[in-house]
Amino acid sequence: MVNLASALDYLGDDGRAQAIAITDQAIKVMGAKHRDAAGVFMMAAQRLAMDVQPSAADSRKALDYLHAALAASTAHDRALQASVLLLYARLAPSVGDYSKIDKAQHLLDRLRRLNLGNHEAVQLIASMAEAHHKQWQAASHRPSLHKAISLSADALALCPTGPDAEVMRSGVQQQRALLLLERYTYKNDGNDFEAAVALLREAARLDAFRPQMLNSLAIALMGTDSRPATDPQFEEARLALVEGLASTNAPESTAFLKWTEANWNLAAYQRGGPVSHLDRAVDAADMALRQAEILGSQPLLTLAQALYNRFRAGGDMTDIDRAAQAAEQGLSLCPVDDVKRWSSEVTTANIYQERALKNGVGYDPVDAARAVELQQAALSRLVRGSLPHTELASTALGTQIEQHEATKSDLARESARAFARMLPSSPSEVARLPAVAAVNLAVFYLKTADQPTDREAWMDVLRTVASRHPDGEGGWLAASNLMHQNVGRDWNAVVEAFDMLARQRGSRLAAARTPRERAMVLRREQSVAALAGLALVHLDRPEEAARLIDATQAALLMTEEQGSLPDDPAIWSSFDALFYPAATRYGAYAIAITADGATAERLPDLAPERPDASNTAGDTALTTAASLLQAAFGNRVPERLLVVPVGELGLLPWAAAPVGSGVLIDETRLSILPTRRLWKAREPRLETLLVVEAAEVQGSPALRHAAAETAQLRAWLPSGTDLKGRDATPEAAMAALPRADVAHFSCHGVIDPVEPMRSRLLVEDGVISVSDVLGADCATVSLVSLSACQSGLHAAGLADEFASLAVAFLVSGAQFAVGTLWNIQDAAASLFSRRLFEQLSQGAAPREAVRSAQLWMRDSADEDKALWLSGLGPPQTPAEETLRGNLARGGDRRSFAAAKYWAGFACYG
Repeated sequence: MVNLASALDYLGDDGRAQAIAITDQAIKVMGAKHRDAAGVFMMAAQRLAMDVQPSAADSRKALDYLHAALAASTAHDRALQASVLLLYARLAPSVGDYSKIDKAQHLLDRLRRLNLGNHEAVQLIASMAEAHHKQWQAASHRPSLHKAISLSADALALCPTGPDAEVMRSGVQQQRALLLLERYTYKNDGNDFEAAVALLREAARLDAFRPQMLNSLAIALMGTDSRPATDPQFEEARLALVEGLASTNAPESTAFLKWTEANWNLAAYQRGGPVSHLDRAVDAADMALRQAEILGSQPLLTLAQALYNRFRAGGDMTDIDRAAQAAEQGLSLCPVDDVKRWSSEVTTANIYQERALKNGVGYDPVDAARAVELQQAALSRLVRGSLPHTELASTALGTQIEQHEATKSDLARESARAFARMLPSSPSEVARLPAVAAVNLAVFYLKTADQPTDREAWMDVLRTVASRHPDGEGGWLAASNLMHQNVGRDWNAVVEAFDMLARQRGSRLAAARTPRERAMVLRREQSVAALAGLALVHLDRPEEAARLIDATQAALLMTEEQGSLPDDPAIWSSFDALFYPAATRYGAYAIAITADGATAERLPDLAPERPDASNTAGDTALTTAASLLQAAFGNRVPERLLVVPVGELGLLPWAAAPVGSGVLIDETRLSILPTRRLWKAREPRLETLLVVEAAEVQGSPALRHAAAETAQLRAWLPSGTDLKGRDATPEAAMAALPRADVAHFSCHGVIDPVEPMRSRLLVEDGVISVSDVLGADCATVSLVSLSACQSGLHAAGLADEFASLAVAFLVSGAQFAVGTLWNIQDAAASLFSRRLFEQLSQGAAPREAVRSAQLWMRDSADEDKALWLSGLGPPQTPAEETLRGNLARGGDRRSFAAAKYWAGFACYG
């Protein structure tokens, strides 16, 4: 029967199933006292454990057979007992059965007294060390880890040297190094870290398993602390991965190295590196997944984590949806009884919680319920008080706080309290926890603490975490919460916290290599500059508040060098006042600066709204603008005004804001800039004109009035280049820009609220995006006129930063730009542009020309517009002829008087 079972082993899974059944019968027949019983018991256990990851039921049955094999063996069955020990050390931890670990250790001690050979002894000792290691991992049982480390030292001491022993020695060195690193993570003894790295470096110099050793070295050098991405050891980790990938073509080794590369890039981002690391992490994890059958669930969870972080940075819903899909797939591949399953459940829970809160359509209770389910499952697997349990409970606490703030749910509040009861409650104890855990607990108690002394103690926890981790995720969370928790209580602390956030954001922006990366950095924490400005206004430091806003605004578009220009006192030759309107969730404020100084007024009850889509110059938007102007200037607005609006206030039609008995442009020559650093002190030159006309682009309605518009502009400025129809390509337009004083684009404009760098002008055979404009040379261009919808609009998702096409031209060197805040009617855009250029040809400066054209659009009668058009010459298109006829029949009517026809045009510069 035993021989038949052995033969059936060669027939695959079906044969093995029969072999297991026959072996069971053989055992019943022979009985436990038969002379061959020990060997048959051993064969039965091996057969059940043949899979790499046997089921829990098979593992338990195999353990029973191993115990029976030991009982049936004699004292001299050294080989059998060694086999029992090796298999027991593998199986017992996999089912969480540690009751016999001590017995296994005694068996090892007995075998070692039997004068084992070095190779055999090393194998047995290393196996037992791994069993103790798994007990430590599952239960945070520190004596088990110390025992594993002690055994690994014994194994290394017995390990032979020489070329024939390279494989064994490198494996033992790797095992000991990883054990020392685990002790380092909780004990923080630098000697453990240095010893582990030295072992891995030595193992990596051997030929045996070189790629695997380099992979382990990289993991060690990456570390788990909050060292910056520029740390030399962190960079050495990257180089080890490069060397490892170059030294192997084996799919398995490549997959492991790519997985580690993905984790390295994740860590690099979390330590303050550029957002591009997240793209690389996603790419590397995707490559590792080509060997998913080797790596199992872990690369899927790394991919999910990278996509989760990229969503938090960029807000792209496809990232968080794909993250949830990858996490669930990874979770499905992780056995229910796997001791590390809790980590997969935590990753998946975080993703669902994020999607529940930020899915773009409101709070999602289904995703939130899934997150709680996974958190509770993970907590049930961990020993209370262990480091993983503490970190997970604090994460769950943080998600319940977020859920309560989003929904005001009593259930979420009670859940938060339940999680808090699992954790330390003393500020001094909490401050010693990992950074994110400490922040979540501090925030919880700050929201529930009654006594001022308690509140200050928890504030100190946030300050401690923020100062200890200035570049990491925990430091950012601490500083952000410190800022908001001090609003209305300690305005100096708000400014202090902003400085912490600004340093981290500044370092990330400096590392960002592309405008897209900058956009992802800036989405991380919105409106912090406006809030810091509010704090400075409360502290009676309005000039400092304005400088802070200037330094922060337009960070998406401007490099550090462009943004570092000092204030130019010559600005007062162009303006009588600078006006900084800002709004926060805690109230709005208005700063007015003149050559004589700065003043500020607060509007605590103002809650601005952007213009309504159906009424772009709606009452709410205009009332908001009027209130801020009134606060800054009363009823006497300056004749020459530069508005520096913060965030969504840049979307307001300031020209139409009610002032006194009229609107702002009745009294003022108006200009708008996201920061005064973009103001240029030079005389505009308006001689050569570049015309780019793309009236008919596939997929968009034809601009019927564009041809008449651009033909007339050429009559006023005859010198320059015309790019129309098929000639109006992106390449031709960008090449012609440096040779023009004035550039006029008559085409469609599209705003991209998700990827602001992709907001674009539609031209022949392509687009001209914000990114393209930032790469253009406009240093000699005095004016860019954008007769295109939404060309002055910036992404509403970036509350502190401008990312419009008009402002992008200023960043690339142009002195002035004219853009639009909404979709302007084709005929209105044509009339405005022609009147604008007539004024320019007569010597008006751009600001005055824009104002004059707006007033003419609003105030002149239809018949007067018709007469003016007739004076320009005969109509050249059917659309023009129709327009003139309609205007002539309008008489005294003012068809373009409504603000939606003229107030959407804005002069930037």
